[in-house]
Formats: sequence, C-alpha cells, structure tokens
Amino acid sequence: MARKVNNFPPLPKFIPLKPCFYQNFADEIPIDYQSLVKRIYHVWICKLNKKPVLGKHTYVVKTP
Repeated sequence: MARKVNNFPPLPKFIPLKPCFYQNFADEIPIDYQSLVKRIYHVWICKLNKKPVLGKHTYVVKTP
C-alpha cells in the first residue's frame, strides 16, 4: 500500500513548513456530497480570512 503524502494546508514552496494533513475529497467524501462540502469549505475559508488576526483591528464596511 502506498503511503499518502500530507497535502493540506497547501503551502507555497518558499515557506519552510510542510503540510500537516492528508486531504482528498474524492477518497474521503461520498460523491453525492462532494460539491456541498467544497462549497461549505470555501465559505468557511472566506469567513476565516475576513477576521482580524490579532484582534486589535476591526474593519467596518458600510454599504450605501
């Protein structure tokens, strides 16, 4: 059996860290739910990226 190489989180080559986990939607999630899980994952990542990193700065955007 081939060893699965960790591939998550995806990191650029210039960062000296290596991925911690193995993730493969095709192997781990039934095909009926893959698109739903990918959508939820992308929403989660977008929400995570919008939060302040250190908690010191709060950005308020007002829409007209």
